[in-house]
Amino acid sequence: MKANNENEEDEKDIRLLKEMGYTQELYRGFSPFMSFTFCFAAINVLTSISLGFNYTLNTGGSKDEKDIRLLKEMGYTQELYRGFSPFMSFTFCFAAINVLTSISLGFNYTLNTGGSSVAIWSWIIGSFFTVLVACSLAEICSVYPSAGSVYHWAGQLVPTRNAPLASFICGWFNFIGNVSGDVVYSSGFASIISAIIVLNGKPPLSISVQVIISIGTVLTWCVINALRIDQQGWLNTLATFSQIFGILIFVTVLFIMIPQHATVHDVFLSTYNSTGFPFIYVCCISILSTLFSFSAGAHLAEETKHASRAVPRSLVGTCLCGAIVGFIYLLALLFAIPNVDKFLKDNKENDDSMSLIIATYRGVIPNRIATMLTTLLVVNLYFSGISSITVTSRIFFSMARDGAFPYSHYLRWIYEGTKIPMGALIFICVIHSTLLSFQLISTTAVTAFLSISTFCLQISYLIPILFRCTISRKIFPLGEYNFGQFGVPIAIISSIWLIITSCVIHSTLLSFQLISTTAVTAFLSISTFCLQISYLIPILFRCTISRKIFPLGEYNFGQFGVPIAIISSIWLIITSFFMILPNQYPITSDNMNYSIFITSGVLFIAGIYWFVSARHWFIGPKRTDSDTIPLLPGHVTNENIPMQRISSEKNKSTSYE
Repeated sequence: MKANNENEEDEKDIRLLKEMGYTQELYRGFSPFMSFTFCFAAINVLTSISLGFNYTLNTGGSKDEKDIRLLKEMGYTQELYRGFSPFMSFTFCFAAINVLTSISLGFNYTLNTGGSSVAIWSWIIGSFFTVLVACSLAEICSVYPSAGSVYHWAGQLVPTRNAPLASFICGWFNFIGNVSGDVVYSSGFASIISAIIVLNGKPPLSISVQVIISIGTVLTWCVINALRIDQQGWLNTLATFSQIFGILIFVTVLFIMIPQHATVHDVFLSTYNSTGFPFIYVCCISILSTLFSFSAGAHLAEETKHASRAVPRSLVGTCLCGAIVGFIYLLALLFAIPNVDKFLKDNKENDDSMSLIIATYRGVIPNRIATMLTTLLVVNLYFSGISSITVTSRIFFSMARDGAFPYSHYLRWIYEGTKIPMGALIFICVIHSTLLSFQLISTTAVTAFLSISTFCLQISYLIPILFRCTISRKIFPLGEYNFGQFGVPIAIISSIWLIITSCVIHSTLLSFQLISTTAVTAFLSISTFCLQISYLIPILFRCTISRKIFPLGEYNFGQFGVPIAIISSIWLIITSFFMILPNQYPITSDNMNYSIFITSGVLFIAGIYWFVSARHWFIGPKRTDSDTIPLLPGHVTNENIPMQRISSEKNKSTSYE
């Protein structure tokens, strides 16, 4: 019966062909399924997408024109090469935060300040608020996607007359935080190499050798950053997959090969307090391990395609992924330590900042595998350092472009061949080499820089978020990426978080000590604190001064934008306060938190520079509401800046009712 039906179908096909004027000359042997598979093989979407992928990423059409037009509306010309795709933006952000390295570097502090349960719950709580801070920054970034990031936003979210001072303070906090963070990465890179040598039964490297390795590492990072931005993109992609691959290896090895696991009760409920302070105080200062530099992608907004939407998504997506990946890695580490008290006592004599993380590897797995895992840690740290230098060069370029430094017209130099801020790269290379050399004089130098970095970065985050939910709450324009009515609440929560952590981080991760070998910790603390403050400033302005006039971009949270900004501001303020507190009791000259003095010293110098000189001529980032004259590309001197722009900035103010 089936054969008869097939014959009838064949005859029908032959008859239809004959009606069209043709005879059946070709063999009709294709079944309907064969016809489908032939068509699917012919279109070959895998090959067609792959062949056109390069064209897709490198041609933006109206989108590229939109990015350039938006930058022009902010008063700047397209000087940097816009070669970052949205995916590259995400991988860059993920490579920059590098939770694998950040958790490992802070593991000593994590265990000694609270133990397993405080570490895991601090990560969960801290990650939640960190995501809110990222949401607040993302909403602002959607409206003002510029290389200056929080520095530029702080100058946009306040009345015109206050813009120079607000951006000057926020910019310096962010710059100090990023510079200190770079030093942490390079110094940590050398210390881990020394630890690998010790793992193989040889004596550790001397301080002078470690300094040479650190400076050489910074030089290689700067050379890599001299490449065109899209040529660096594949490195960030490699770094992202290396980090994910590394986490999988670490977790698999630690869970499978450890002879005895900690119990769920040990990990989530057991505590350890070696600080001498009450347990509640310890819980407050332990939150620092969750804070990481997540605003990296915002500094490359002028080099990212579809920046007003792609960069905000990268900021939020990176924090979410980092929180999840970090939680998994932290669980693996803590389950590998059945008895934290005994573990710390056994390793108490070792003062190296990486000792406990390496002791964890060595205590549960063979020496050869421990060396392999530590080497993988070094690779991830190297990739993270590349991204960190990129971020520092962009904030420095942005400030130099607006004339924030002496001889800014030289420091803002862009190499035409690659469209990279070469002047900024050369300058920060010299600065980093100088700071790293301080270890030859005192091994405690890095500790102080770590604390300063932490504090300054926190403050730089706080400023724009606080402005977003206060001054600019009603005038903030929503961009393409926004949270609508949730924007302000998120900004408020973020501000609260940043204020808290700015204080906590300053004393966390081992503060500056007069006699200590844990120098790297201080640099990290300084970096986190400065970045936190730089985050706070624009967020605070967004939910206060600019609350009513902030224009929502493509990425926004709608009516939730201001509440989020308010919560973020409160968080940043409180945590910033805890950061300047001591982390050992009784307080002595050896365990005193000296980071506040170092931070204050740098800011005091910047303050003198402001009152003596900068306040008379520095007008902050470009504002088109009071100055329609475009900023000239290339070298800019004081003579190039029209006097009417300066006078208009000082005399004109914007209504924020």
